[in-house]
Amino acid sequence: MRLHPAVSMPLERYVPSQGLNLPEGSYIPPGVAVGINPYIVGRNKKLWGHDADEFRPERWLQMTDESESIYKERLRVMKAADLAFGGGSRVCIGRNLALVETYKMVATLVSRFEIELVDPTREWSVLGLWFFRQKGIICNLKRRGAKTG
Repeated sequence: MRLHPAVSMPLERYVPSQGLNLPEGSYIPPGVAVGINPYIVGRNKKLWGHDADEFRPERWLQMTDESESIYKERLRVMKAADLAFGGGSRVCIGRNLALVETYKMVATLVSRFEIELVDPTREWSVLGLWFFRQKGIICNLKRRGAKTG
């Protein structure tokens, strides 16, 4: 969801009546639409590391040479940058239900089926409009424990 968020356009908000002072000192006047693109944030190398463009789930685990306090701070920053369901006071109200459904679906698929790409060398495409879509990911599913032949 970090690499391929469902919504791949800026989640716009309007600057409140008092305006907005950014941490680096610039000022944004009231009424201006501002937004952050979850697709771009999900590839920020300062947040996710030099391999930000790679799917590497273990990035969420504590590294062997990392202290507990540094790990907790890194985890806090990564969680704050996870915009798959928006963030702050405007986070998607269906987030928790959607995550339960996603975890259940993925766990069920992986536990019941062997999944392999039909052609691992085939390039697949990504179409980013309001909703982010992938095309060309063709897989074979084989029920685990099924007899062959």
